[in-house]
Amino acid sequence: MQGYEKLVNSHEFAQLTTELAQYPKKLISWEKLLVLINTHIGNVNKAIDAKLYKLLKTTYTDMLYYFPLLENYYIDYALLEYKLGHFKSVHTIFKEALAVHNNRSLLLWKNYLQICNKIVIDQRQLLKKYSEAEDYIGVHYLSGEFWEMYLEVLKERCNVKIRYYSTLRKVLEIPLHSFSKFYAIWLKHIDDDITDLSKLKLFVSEIDIREKLLVDINYKGRRGPYIQKAKEQLKKYTQDLYTIVQYQVIERYSLFESKLTVQYYTSCDELVSADQQNIWDKYLDYVINLNIAPLTQTTFQRALVCLAHYDFIWIKYAQYFLKVEEDLYSAKNVLLKSLQYALRKGRIIELLTVVLVKTNELYFLDKLFKVWEDSLPEGCEDIEDFQSFWNYIEFQVYLHRNKNQSRYEDSNSNAFLSDDILSKIMHRLEYQEKRQGHGIILSYLVDLQTKSNTQLIEDKVFKEIIRKDLTFLIGGGLFWYLYSKLIFFDSERSYLERRGYIIERVWSQIPKQYYERVSTKLLEFCETYLPEDVDIVYDMRKEQ
Repeated sequence: MQGYEKLVNSHEFAQLTTELAQYPKKLISWEKLLVLINTHIGNVNKAIDAKLYKLLKTTYTDMLYYFPLLENYYIDYALLEYKLGHFKSVHTIFKEALAVHNNRSLLLWKNYLQICNKIVIDQRQLLKKYSEAEDYIGVHYLSGEFWEMYLEVLKERCNVKIRYYSTLRKVLEIPLHSFSKFYAIWLKHIDDDITDLSKLKLFVSEIDIREKLLVDINYKGRRGPYIQKAKEQLKKYTQDLYTIVQYQVIERYSLFESKLTVQYYTSCDELVSADQQNIWDKYLDYVINLNIAPLTQTTFQRALVCLAHYDFIWIKYAQYFLKVEEDLYSAKNVLLKSLQYALRKGRIIELLTVVLVKTNELYFLDKLFKVWEDSLPEGCEDIEDFQSFWNYIEFQVYLHRNKNQSRYEDSNSNAFLSDDILSKIMHRLEYQEKRQGHGIILSYLVDLQTKSNTQLIEDKVFKEIIRKDLTFLIGGGLFWYLYSKLIFFDSERSYLERRGYIIERVWSQIPKQYYERVSTKLLEFCETYLPEDVDIVYDMRKEQ
């Protein structure tokens, strides 16, 4: 009790907990808090202070809630429970951690299996865990240590001897960084264990013995020389395989693995160099072309750990599922998960919208946008990231259009440009030079023009911009070009009416000080739509 009270009453504890209450995503503060608590605990044993133990558990849980990709802290948390004999909690922690990493974290599997070797008594259950790990991280370039553990367990705890040899044989074909170690083990077994022709079946299938090694296991002649010849044939076959795998390992190492300096979680406060991002990007292209799904997905997971806050890596992963695997639902899950990590979400939401349209789950995206908008300190129109704002607007337009779609256009055809949408757009435009995307917004509105909504767009946006004297927009030629285009394509007016309206009602509102600045875009408009009125624009230039 005394140790707990001393800790919670300390100035350092108060300072750190206050910081974390205000800035829960400050990783260094969590790390300092863990160090502080562990310092007060000292050596972990079953006599640990109950309150300190509870505080330490809570700290790990809260920290991992904000930073779920911190593999080492899951391991530390599980080791705490292991030292206290809480084996059920150990399994729970590792399973949760592995789920976060799509079961493809080599570091988590190695540490989990090391503990399982000590606490899982049932050999079938233990081997089942190793088999599961193999499915997820067996082809990892650095999985040599895992395979050593697996082979050791098979040797010591598996009653089916051939399983050890078949597993070792499997490892020989995987391009591992430590591949030569397994070839040395294999060759030693050939020398030591093949004492009879029948033992060849432990190493190679009967078909391969007959067709590749050209050996007759029922040979009736002198066995000694024949066995030696069979061993030499098997070694030659092994050497050929070694040469192929060696080339693959060297290629992968020289092109990518040797250049990767960042292979751990990098918080959003740290930058991963463009060079490292580029290496990971090219590495992923390389493994995708190999067309080995487990290797591709394991390599993506490796990249995601250190590049989790960069949108391009999530988009690339989703595109892999869409284009290569043709798996819409896996792509959807990747994109949904990315929203938890990526700092820039615009392009992710754009692709997610496409995927959810294909899976007919627009209701889900609508809900997602509402949650996203509610999470913002202000409205979505206030955020700096234009792409995120624009994806939201495009989706709302799409959603409203589909909700109000009818066979014949009627008065409801304006519904997809609701007052709420136009209000958000106008609010965004009022930021003027402080936000990006004004041209995209106005061009999009003109593209949305229908027979019945021209007046709505003009009144709610173009006239409103002039009324509010938004000089950043009014002083640019694009605004007047698009305003003129909106009127020119108003099918409710005749050609002469449109021409007269543009000249007398639109251009007449251009402030004289901007004539020269806007004339280039007006000339472009005239050359395309009103060639007979080019002189009017030239006269405007002279007038200024």
